[in-house]
Amino acid sequence: MTVVTLNGHVSATAAAGTVAANLTTTLTYDEIVAIVAWKDTGTRTLTIADVAGLVWTARSPVKANGAYKMQEFVAPSAATLGADTITATFSGATSGHTALIAFGVNYVNNATPFDTNGGLPGWTYTSGAAMTTTGIQTSTDLSPEFLFGAIMLTPSEATTSGTGFTVIESMDATDFRFAAEYVVKTTPQLDLLMYWTFGSEAATAVETLSDSIQQLGASAFPWTVTYEGAKVISTTGEVGEGVAHWYAPVVSTTGQDVTMDMSGGAALGNRVVEAKRGAAKDPRTTPASGDNEND
Repeated sequence: MTVVTLNGHVSATAAAGTVAANLTTTLTYDEIVAIVAWKDTGTRTLTIADVAGLVWTARSPVKANGAYKMQEFVAPSAATLGADTITATFSGATSGHTALIAFGVNYVNNATPFDTNGGLPGWTYTSGAAMTTTGIQTSTDLSPEFLFGAIMLTPSEATTSGTGFTVIESMDATDFRFAAEYVVKTTPQLDLLMYWTFGSEAATAVETLSDSIQQLGASAFPWTVTYEGAKVISTTGEVGEGVAHWYAPVVSTTGQDVTMDMSGGAALGNRVVEAKRGAAKDPRTTPASGDNEND
């Protein structure tokens, strides 16, 4: 069974201000995530753009622990990306280093890609205490999902992802360590601890962010029912004889299972179920020449 998966990742750092990285993906219909981290004693406006012309949205506001700051941006991508330059631009020169981690997540619900839990994106920070591990508790309402998190740590120390998590990117950005990790979960999570371990130096600032993207699933399809020569009781069944159509606008159905539950109610006789992908149209309209009304 196809599951939500990582599809390309990249990272970059700059001494101050603008930072850019080239992301390559191999699958279509991704949700692209870009997380930016920077050190700055001032207040700057951050914008994201790319050569492919994706439409970017700020998934989170700027999250700050003193001068150490992070922000998450997202953009849907229908096509694969070939070394697409993603650029984070600040409204002025930052007082410290900047860093960018970007990655694609595939087999997602492009219409509503993120989990509906009101606590997401999650964020937390700790300052001034010596520690060897830190993390953030994350809860989700849906499944399966691609849960991911980022950490910004100073002084910069090598980090190790928690058990069961996979590193997306990890880099030394001079003023801080910046890393991201992920895990795929097939059940909703309650206070899942997304964590990292690192050295024993006193951390003057630790900042973590978490979020979750849902897998494409049957529940994501807004089905509408119509019929021809049949008396339709609901969107789950019919009585009489004839043909019923269920249709739904979807971005991608690659590898998607379509299930029709015909249990319950009156006994059903012969049943034929066929799933078909075609150009966007309402089956209530007259079929074009050559179309089979019984599909």
